[in-house]
Formats: sequence, C-alpha cells, structure tokens
Amino acid sequence: MRAQRLLLRLHLYAGIFCAPYLVIFAVSSLDINHRFGFMQEGNETVIRTVRQKIPFGLPDHRLAAALRDTLGLTGWAPRWETSRAKGTFRCKVIHPGKEFTLTADSAAERITISEKRKGFWKLFNNLHMFGGDIPNRSWVHVLWGFYQDICVVYLLFAACSGIFLFAKKRKERIAGLVVVSAFALLSLLFMLTMA
Repeated sequence: MRAQRLLLRLHLYAGIFCAPYLVIFAVSSLDINHRFGFMQEGNETVIRTVRQKIPFGLPDHRLAAALRDTLGLTGWAPRWETSRAKGTFRCKVIHPGKEFTLTADSAAERITISEKRKGFWKLFNNLHMFGGDIPNRSWVHVLWGFYQDICVVYLLFAACSGIFLFAKKRKERIAGLVVVSAFALLSLLFMLTMA
C-alpha cells in the first residue's frame, strides 16, 4: 500500500514537472497536422553589416560554418543553402527561432547579415523537434535537451504506472484492461495498414 501511494505521488508530481513540455508537444502536434493560420512564421527582418576578413579559399560548407562561428551565431549552416558568384558568397544559418542569410563580399571584406525572426509561435512549434543539439549552443539548449528526454521517459513511466494504478482498483479493472487492450490493438492495426 505504501509503495502504491509513492507510485501515485511520483506519477502526479512528475506529471506537473513535465506539463509545460507536454502542452508544447500537444499544441505543436495539432499545428503540424492542421496548420493554424495564427501560428505561421513571422516576417520581421533586421539587416546589419559587419566588416570582416573572409576566408574565400575554403569549400562552401566550411566557409558557411566559419562565417557562422566568426559572427557568433547559433544554428545549422545547411550545405544546400550555399552559393557563390563573382566574389560573393551566400549562405543561411538556421535556428529554431531565427533564420540568418549571410552575404559575404570578398572585395569589400564585408558581411551583410539579414536576420529573419520567425516569431513566437514558430519557435514554439520548433521546440517540438528541437533536442538541444545545435552548433554553438549554450547551456540553455543543452538543458532543454535533457528536459525533453526526461519528459519522454516520464511518458513511458506514466503510461505503465497509470495502467498499473488503474488495474489495482477491483471494480474498474476489467473495463480498464478492455479499453487499453482495444486501443492498443487498434493502434497496431493502424500501423500495419501504413506499413
């Protein structure tokens, strides 16, 4: 009985700890499936210029990473978002909340940084898939990755402990097991139709 009470408390308090992530996951899942108009990407752009020596001899993907690192930007520099033409190099640095377009001019030794802010809802949605592993990350990004992992482990624990706690009640045991079994079977059948 004492172990059951402890399990119930752990089930409840861990649920409160993970509630913010579960809300983000649920709302962003709805938007991914249904595309709500108010949750779409923003278009606020800030442009600035920096005087900088540019190592143009590097291959495109390494030059993009070098520019990102030199400018102290956080984000991925995808290879497919790079281009060169007549002493000009262009690349993108993508971050869950921002997108930077870097245009480097070798003759003028100047980098133009166009920073597009995606807005609150796009950042909110991107947290759904963001595990904290991003170039030039800070401790906050790493912390988010740990929090996300803890919440996923908690979901597995909550499912198992919830079924166990429900099954301990004699009156609802059969009804609960029938409902869990039925939905587990339906989920399995749905996955088989998608295979």
